[in-house]
Amino acid sequence: MNLYPKFAAVLAPNGWSLVGIRLFSLLIWLGAAFWFGWRLAWLTAPSPLYLQRWTLPDARVAAQQVAQHPWFGLPQAMPAPAVQVLGVFAPNKHPNTGFAILVQDGRVLHLLQGQTNAEGWTLAEISATGVLMRRKLQQQFYPLQSASGQPPIPRPGDDPEALPPPAPDFDQNE
Repeated sequence: MNLYPKFAAVLAPNGWSLVGIRLFSLLIWLGAAFWFGWRLAWLTAPSPLYLQRWTLPDARVAAQQVAQHPWFGLPQAMPAPAVQVLGVFAPNKHPNTGFAILVQDGRVLHLLQGQTNAEGWTLAEISATGVLMRRKLQQQFYPLQSASGQPPIPRPGDDPEALPPPAPDFDQNE
């Protein structure tokens, strides 16, 4: 005994078909499911920020992090590379065309002025007494090494501050 056709005849007296009634009831059920899902969605959402527990950071950890940051936007100083200058070519007419022969970590480097080594230090200036290397805001002067491993004695035309102090002469007879 099937009551559905009698029920359908009562609900659809205007000649609605059985398929139309089923589609209409399906639409009602989908709408109800959507409405209930929309009303209960807050149960699955993450809790708002004002309900979450906030913990204060550890004072020592925060102080360490602040101390590690560079002050006033300047990066922390990187150590200058251990470089030994074996030879330079610094022409007077064209000052930007010089080159230097350097020894770094046991490797011989041939750098033109303006070139960079593996650590990012750039050969900025070449003079007769050595080379000046720069990296960002740092710079380091490396003197030319003589065959004995000592820096060369400056010539009279060089910077007077670079001259060694005069040695006392004990051989004078007065």
